Amino acid sequence: MSDSGFTVKTPVTQLNELRQGQVAYVLTSQSGPPHCPVFEMACRVDGREFRANGHSKQEAKQEAARLAVAGILNCASTPAVPPAARIAAGSKRSAADAFTSGSSPAKKPRTDHWTPPPLPAPPAPAATRPQLSFLAALPTPPASQQQKGLPSASELATKNPVSIINELRPNGVTFHLVDTKEAPGRTPRFVMQCVVDGYAYTAEANNKKVAKMRSAQVALREAFHLMSTYSGSGDSASPCQAPAATPTEQSFADSVQRLVRDQFEQLASGLSERLARRKVLAGIVMSRGPDLDPSADLTVVCVTTGTKCLSGQHLDASGSCLLDCHAEVLSRRCLLQFFHHQLATAIKSNSESIFQLATNGSNLRPEVSLHLYISTSPCGDARVFAPTDPGAAADASGDATEAANEDEHPTRASRGLLRTKIECGEGTIPVPATLVAQTWDGILGGERLLTMSCSDKVASWCLLGLQGCLLSRLVEPVYLRSIVIGSSFNRSHCRRALIGRLQRPAPGLPVAEPALLGVTERDPRQARAAPDCSLNWYCLDGVQPELVNSSTGRLVPETVTDASDNASRLSKRALFANYARLAAAPGSEQEAPAAAEAAPVPKTGSSGITYREAKEACTEYRSAKSAMIGFLRQNGKGLWAAK
Repeated sequence: MSDSGFTVKTPVTQLNELRQGQVAYVLTSQSGPPHCPVFEMACRVDGREFRANGHSKQEAKQEAARLAVAGILNCASTPAVPPAARIAAGSKRSAADAFTSGSSPAKKPRTDHWTPPPLPAPPAPAATRPQLSFLAALPTPPASQQQKGLPSASELATKNPVSIINELRPNGVTFHLVDTKEAPGRTPRFVMQCVVDGYAYTAEANNKKVAKMRSAQVALREAFHLMSTYSGSGDSASPCQAPAATPTEQSFADSVQRLVRDQFEQLASGLSERLARRKVLAGIVMSRGPDLDPSADLTVVCVTTGTKCLSGQHLDASGSCLLDCHAEVLSRRCLLQFFHHQLATAIKSNSESIFQLATNGSNLRPEVSLHLYISTSPCGDARVFAPTDPGAAADASGDATEAANEDEHPTRASRGLLRTKIECGEGTIPVPATLVAQTWDGILGGERLLTMSCSDKVASWCLLGLQGCLLSRLVEPVYLRSIVIGSSFNRSHCRRALIGRLQRPAPGLPVAEPALLGVTERDPRQARAAPDCSLNWYCLDGVQPELVNSSTGRLVPETVTDASDNASRLSKRALFANYARLAAAPGSEQEAPAAAEAAPVPKTGSSGITYREAKEACTEYRSAKSAMIGFLRQNGKGLWAAK
């Protein structure tokens, strides 16, 4: 039953009512890995066949039935409403159109809207999945309601969006609780739909009231192009906290967040409560198509969790343990494994890889973009200051002199400083002014293991690229197109920490400026102790989620199949082994950049080159990093802790 008391009808039920005894379902194919199968189901009715995919037979059947219902209704002799009329009514996407676009959030949504014939009044079916709707179309409000004045910017910031949308569409708005996501050991999630003019808009939250408010915000943004910044407290959100610049970018950010979250939930469903716990979630999504547009083809490349660093007593000289298990850092290491696979694919079949071979080194195809999602601002300079600080906009550019004149906040002097993570814990502190080189015996003797904060590392990716030192010999720098942050997001703090501090570090070293985007549904604050393990997964066939003990940097004991080797697949040793195989592959020489001043990379298999020697051969990358470190030091940002 829905909140309104009407019975929920699935697409299969609706189709059986339309064509009783005339429907047949056939399983046509099954593909995908065992942990994530894909079923294709065909629905045959009226001499036509409708096919759809799903991760279960029941899901595929419902999708096929949904397409069949849409096809039958679309053939009815009801004239379509002109686009101009829909725009005037503030409508964006109909509930009937929603269940014709498939269930996978990674598929391109339909751009051609059609108006279904009016259905009998009561049952207004609701969805069983947050991104779908089985609700029947509601009548369009009278023209007098369509011409009602729009709210002002101050009202959008201080007034509840539920009240605003009810004023815009009196008696034309309904809210439905369509799903409740519950899992052992996790906070339940409530999925609410706001239906306006027959079009459904979905959001979820930890309680029904907030889910209702956020679904109204989505409806205002999608149907009326109004950005509600109401946070629930009645206070206006700071301009530097505005989630995104345009409704299209906001929808894109929400799509990235939903994809990463859904992938994590799917991976965690097969784990115990202890191993499935997480505090910070990160992931990288690859897009093909329009820039920062939800209609692009989106694919989750990797998903990771984690908030802790290695304890110094477990440090290992073989490179088989992970020093930093923070989620965003592990996401980048997963991406490197994905890059290794794609470069090997490019050597064999250039057309099937995201990289294209060129005379000056491989580069990412122009239609491919990478987007980083983090459930909270990266630790360090982007997160250590209050996200509601009104004076943060003064130092967004990273210019300390200008900022000091405009902002007299007592913490102004510490903004922009390099920071290191707390060993075996959470939080960051500024790098010591008299930093000495870290030594093996010093750390084992009790000195604190210094690891740069995630804000500092992400900032370096914007200058040096995601590919890292070793792969810089084989590919051109690869940069993030956007960074989506789920909570504690202050645009000015993030811009200063990730971009502003490294503006113009040296001639010929431009800083990539990824779009900084917030989300409509902020990731809930995890008010509990951080788990001891981190999870990592990336999208290659046969890859299962891996669990690493954050304190030891090695696999969780109960997940180890071979007791003699408990090293993570993301360790330096594993990444270097993959790079060595890639460099030794026939045809890889064609990919290396033609740098006259750089010595050729020796093959690991023939000369036994070490990890350090391989990195020292990457002279261009090392020179760029040295310029970055020198620039930060000269501008009073602190010293970069080297290992």
